Amino acid sequence: MSFVIEKKLKNVMTLYYLMKLDKKIPTDHEFIRKRQGKKVHELMVSAYKIPFYRERFDQCHLTPDDFHSAEDLQKFPVLTRADLRAWMQKEYDAHPEMHERWNVLSTSGSSGTPLKFLQTQRESACVDANWIRVLMYAGYHPLRGKLFSFETSHKHVDAKKEIPLFRSLD
Repeated sequence: MSFVIEKKLKNVMTLYYLMKLDKKIPTDHEFIRKRQGKKVHELMVSAYKIPFYRERFDQCHLTPDDFHSAEDLQKFPVLTRADLRAWMQKEYDAHPEMHERWNVLSTSGSSGTPLKFLQTQRESACVDANWIRVLMYAGYHPLRGKLFSFETSHKHVDAKKEIPLFRSLD
């Protein structure tokens, strides 16, 4: 699928993910713990399929079946910024055909060097849907509401053009 089509479908994907997310905060603590355990296991099953994470599982002699609660996550080795930085660079270098399709996002660099990471339009839509859900808890309506956001400094911008401080997201 072309980047242009993916970019246009991002709003549709965001709406899809928003509909899948819970709209209410559950209050049944036993239900929350059971669901959390199930989600932890599902997360680790998915992570195990990614070579970067599978190496970490193997180094610690772990499998996804060792993870069924939030407390089990302590078994997984701590990932450093250097690990993540090297992984992102390896992925970027290995897939030049994806460069146009990835959003390159970054942390602020408050710890020294910014951590850059790659995100597809689908991943971006999922993150956006989760953020909209958080705003909905505070009364925001995704179809009628308006937001303002800073333009990202990580996109390539023509230096001759003036960059607006704010842009409307509606």
